[in-house]
Amino acid sequence: MAGKTEDISDAKEVEDRKSEGISGKKIFRNEDFSVVVEGGQLRDPYYDTGVKKEDLDCGERPTLVFWNLIKCPIPPDTLPSVKPTIRSVLHGMGLHGSLRIYGYGDKSLLDRKDVFWEAEISYGVEREQLPDADLEDVLKNGGIGDPSEIYLDVLMITEQTCDLPAILMVIPKPDKNSELHRVLECLHSRDHDVLLVDPPVGDSGGQFLESAESLVGVIEGLHGERDPITKPYCVCTYSC
Repeated sequence: MAGKTEDISDAKEVEDRKSEGISGKKIFRNEDFSVVVEGGQLRDPYYDTGVKKEDLDCGERPTLVFWNLIKCPIPPDTLPSVKPTIRSVLHGMGLHGSLRIYGYGDKSLLDRKDVFWEAEISYGVEREQLPDADLEDVLKNGGIGDPSEIYLDVLMITEQTCDLPAILMVIPKPDKNSELHRVLECLHSRDHDVLLVDPPVGDSGGQFLESAESLVGVIEGLHGERDPITKPYCVCTYSC
């Protein structure tokens, strides 16, 4: 009987290893998602400070940008100006907090990861872009961490790193029936603001990134609002 118990334990360990990346970090997949999100509401939030966004000043709320580079590529000559342009838009909204940008693509962009880093964009391979045969190779040699689903990263990064209501910007605007939109609905219900960037049809050259004005023109709230964020109280020494 002892041998039988040991066999069961060994089998469980093998299954546990299958759910981890080469780095040992758990990779969340679609089948894990229902454990994290249930009934449109987040269960067991990591943080619940009780602080509302209305209580925060212009510099206290972080902004996280999640960018699908397959659906909305960034032209190489535009890449260096992406973060300054987004920051300019946020400043126009009265938001002066920290800004982090996460880009998701496929293996074809791995050789440009240093260029993304120089532009202060964290680049990762989206899990669905990788055939199973290529997954282990990227985990070993990609040098950028475990591949992930965008919607799971939006959920986990926001909940694990933001102890105050954040600004979540998603590029491009996701389909309303997608898991990503469902995640955004859940986070919005927890007082995070959501900004969706909806580039014009046919804009394959990133014209919407040419200036802060052109970017503002394609931003909307989670439910289509044109002015989704209330300007917070400004504590800066310069004019907002």
